[in-house]
Amino acid sequence: MTQAVSIPGLPSYPGKPVFDGGDAYNKDPNGTRYIMHLETKDKPIIVFNWYMNVLNPPQWKVLTSKNGLVSAVDQNGGHVTIHVRQFGKKTRINIYYTPPITKPG
Repeated sequence: MTQAVSIPGLPSYPGKPVFDGGDAYNKDPNGTRYIMHLETKDKPIIVFNWYMNVLNPPQWKVLTSKNGLVSAVDQNGGHVTIHVRQFGKKTRINIYYTPPITKPG
């Protein structure tokens, strides 16, 4: 991947994140899964709190949230896990996204 993938219902973090790589896994029978790595100069708590504020009903339901990790499911069944942590002098944002399973027919 050369750039971050847009996740439906999840705005991009506004703190000028820099895309630092990622992968798209197309071999999963349920569809493509994504992992993206971003970096920002913002403090981890600011980044984590921002994601907690945007992952809210009715679009999202938070399943778990602790230690810089939040996992949520959207109203269509898509799943996102976001891990925010200090990475040297920057903050690393790892985003794991699985789109909703599309049922044939």
